[in-house]
Amino acid sequence: MRHTRFGTPSVAIVIAALIALLVIPGSAFAQEAEPVESAESMASAEPAEEAASPKTARVRFLHGSLHGPIDAYVGGELMLEELEFGQISDYMDVPAGEQLLEVVGQGMRLDEARGMYGTGVFPNIAEATQKLKAGATYTAVVNLSDASGTEFLILKDKPKPAAGKAMVRVVGGICEACGQLDYAVEGSRKMLAENLHYDDDRYAGKYLKMKPGELDVILRVHGNKKPAADFEPVVLEPGTSNSLYVVGRLDNRTVTLVPAVDAALSSARFMNASRVPPVLDVYVDGKKVAKRLGPGQAAPKASNLLSGNHLVQVVEVGKKPVDGTLAEATMSFPAGAVAVEVGAGESIEAVSAPTGVVAKAKTPQIRFAHVDPEIPAVNIEIEGLDPVEGLAVGEWTDYLTLPGDSSYLWIRPADDPNGIYHEMPLDLGPGNYTAYLGGSAAIPTVEFVIVKDKAARKKD
Repeated sequence: MRHTRFGTPSVAIVIAALIALLVIPGSAFAQEAEPVESAESMASAEPAEEAASPKTARVRFLHGSLHGPIDAYVGGELMLEELEFGQISDYMDVPAGEQLLEVVGQGMRLDEARGMYGTGVFPNIAEATQKLKAGATYTAVVNLSDASGTEFLILKDKPKPAAGKAMVRVVGGICEACGQLDYAVEGSRKMLAENLHYDDDRYAGKYLKMKPGELDVILRVHGNKKPAADFEPVVLEPGTSNSLYVVGRLDNRTVTLVPAVDAALSSARFMNASRVPPVLDVYVDGKKVAKRLGPGQAAPKASNLLSGNHLVQVVEVGKKPVDGTLAEATMSFPAGAVAVEVGAGESIEAVSAPTGVVAKAKTPQIRFAHVDPEIPAVNIEIEGLDPVEGLAVGEWTDYLTLPGDSSYLWIRPADDPNGIYHEMPLDLGPGNYTAYLGGSAAIPTVEFVIVKDKAARKKD
């Protein structure tokens, strides 16, 4: 952690900049996902949200200084515009090593701001040179240190998201004038952090494991049970690692809580939608995550990966990627539940997918998930039931109760109700099932991977 103070007349700060952060959906394979060999190492790695390349670091920027909106530059290139007080940017890739980071007032040209440096009027310019470690992630905070100056803090982030849980830390000791602070949970004796304060660089608490859902944070002056500030509840999603930054001041009532997702898990279930051999193994970033996937089979468990870009390689069972791959691709994995098709040809597809623990069913119930971008929308017909029309990629149906243990299924192109992509009997026993649509757009090669969904246990 580094902090550099700048008072009048010389003011300086540093930057990070903007890249799109994946939206965190409410569902994940968390109920059944278990880390595989690669998941543990990936989830404990320093890169947040998207794995940084070996020669880059990841930095985001938090504006907590009460000054007007700011623009940010890295190496003289404009990277971020109009960041307001209380806003945090997404992570961005920047070259590792020593980097010149600069911030100016919104709309100012960098050459103009450099020419005005030394006037003492913020935000003409603020700058710092920071050594960034390859593969690491940082949060750069522009922070108000007193009435006439600003401070630039760089905190090294080390998120470790856990399946089905929400990891939370408070970064609330960055206000020089606020003294020693405690952070509690409304309606609970649980403390998120105690005695955070500026003087000893006790800025941040430890990551704590919390239940997903709403979290209501209360700020107290250390040793005082009366709340000094209350904030809007923060929504924590499962499989995420979160930081809660508290910026501003207590004495002028500008204290503000800024939530940010440091990293999130992608719970990826690999499946082989092919009708023909070979049996497949799947590697992600060089480590095996699924094995012995025969035609029409899915991995029994989801693999927990940090959401973001990963190299997926598909090989014949027993072989390794160095022996040659049947398919490979660098893919972007969104946070939450993902179905990944690996056996329908040379392409590999990853699409958000339904999940969840369901009530135990005494009769066969099935839902259909369209997870293949290469296949157009389809109509689904089951003997004895109303048809499902126009199911497109990324969509899934509600559970359909089958009229008996044995039914018959037709899959037709939505734009050709008389055509047939696929037909098959459905001989399913009691329980809930999800049929993942995959294969190829060519008739009749559409196929399903049918997975029995986990049923909720009866309450005692």
